Amino acid sequence: MIDGTTVNVLSTQVTLSALSVALIQKLKVWFPKLQDAPDWFHQALSAIMAILTAIGIHVTWSHGALPGTYMIAVSGLTLVGVASGLWAVIKSVVFNELIYRGTVKSREPGKPGQVLGAGAVQGS
Repeated sequence: MIDGTTVNVLSTQVTLSALSVALIQKLKVWFPKLQDAPDWFHQALSAIMAILTAIGIHVTWSHGALPGTYMIAVSGLTLVGVASGLWAVIKSVVFNELIYRGTVKSREPGKPGQVLGAGAVQGS
């Protein structure tokens, strides 16, 4: 059974990743030269958005004793703490990539989408 907190954190992750992908696409419209930038640049921009998303989710869902009391403190770094932070960033990067490939990449001209309609032939 999934409790409400897990569902809310998951929906927050998916929503923020979708917004990150949408923002990157809007930046490409506002600054057309970004469209021609190499893939590594787009991936780096996505990674930066993923880091900010992971930090935002952590601050939102791991607040102090009372909701509304937020504090970011870095002290006594442990291997487990660093690994947990890296895991949160990796999850954000993966969600960004999944949403990008499922929405933007599948609609590029000349490339068929991942899901074909009934009776459709791939490549047609």
